[in-house]
Amino acid sequence: MTNDLWIRGGSVALPGELVEADLLLRDGHICAIEEPNLDPPEPSFNAAGLFVLPGFVDLQVNGGWGLDLTSNPGAVWELGEQLPSAGVTAWLPTLVSPGSRTRDEALAVLDAGPPRSWSGAKPLGWHFEGPWLNPRKRGAHRQSAIRLPPAKLDTDGSPALVTLAPEIEGAGELIADLRRRGIVVSIGHTLASSSEVKQALRAGASMGTHLFNAMSGLDHHSPGAAAGLLDSDAWLGLIVDGHHVAPELVRLVWGAHASRVVLVSDAMAAAGLADQSSTLAGKGVTVANGAARLADGTLAGSVISMAEAVRNLVATTGCDLIEAVAAASTNPARALGRTDIGEISQGFRADFAVLDQDLKVVATFVNGSLVFSRPAN
Repeated sequence: MTNDLWIRGGSVALPGELVEADLLLRDGHICAIEEPNLDPPEPSFNAAGLFVLPGFVDLQVNGGWGLDLTSNPGAVWELGEQLPSAGVTAWLPTLVSPGSRTRDEALAVLDAGPPRSWSGAKPLGWHFEGPWLNPRKRGAHRQSAIRLPPAKLDTDGSPALVTLAPEIEGAGELIADLRRRGIVVSIGHTLASSSEVKQALRAGASMGTHLFNAMSGLDHHSPGAAAGLLDSDAWLGLIVDGHHVAPELVRLVWGAHASRVVLVSDAMAAAGLADQSSTLAGKGVTVANGAARLADGTLAGSVISMAEAVRNLVATTGCDLIEAVAAASTNPARALGRTDIGEISQGFRADFAVLDQDLKVVATFVNGSLVFSRPAN
């Protein structure tokens, strides 16, 4: 017996266009996309006056709602239950320069699967952000946690994505090993030159972690990692929270490279909560005026949601909603090599974020099931 549901009457974000359409969901996938029907079969979800977007895919979530994944990888399922309120349907839980024991624990948590009757945003694998970073660009990472890379990843399982600094000793061998294992490699927390970035991209790296932040920049005589990433075909992770990257640079990046921008939240434990004291990987963080900082003023992740990132991108660049959706949904999915999520097309997984006219989340569907809802304004 099939399990059908209609989402009717919404403005649906199809690849490259926004159209009025009804969606038929069957067994967790998009079965049909049809012209609006004034009397569609039941059961149905009424999306009239709302935007139906592909669910957001966040590749960098350190924590949220008081949960710090590096300190407690077992909180991944609890955090996954909260993320649909931000329109997130798939994500990479992220560890901040974890030790080998934490990495093994984290991999085991996902291997064991979710608790019975769990529902939420689906974790697609871990993002190991370090510990193979340049200590001079460690940002909020602990100095004591930074390591030189091994020739091969020293875990039994595999993360989905690894951020590393390509200029440090041994990074080339680790990049080669990660790519052999099908792991996405992202360049970050680095003082690499543009040429060193290009070498890492040729070796198999394919993305930059939070462009501009914790990396060498755009010096016109000595172009650094940011310049090398921009002058390539790599995916460009970008935090658009008004604190990490100045609006002028957001607009410059967007104007030249919108098709490669991957919005990330880089959310830490205080995300989803009011401004307060919090932690990132066990380090004390103070959140004030929407910015999370260490005692010395260093930014320590963000407290925005992906829905806020989409609103900020539209407000900062003037882009249309379809373009913003690509950066929040399609591009991150493609950066992971996923072709079953990230867009609304027949046969794709039925993951949706339903937003009101203010681009605030009204409902979220994962695998065709409603996992979050609130009354529309």
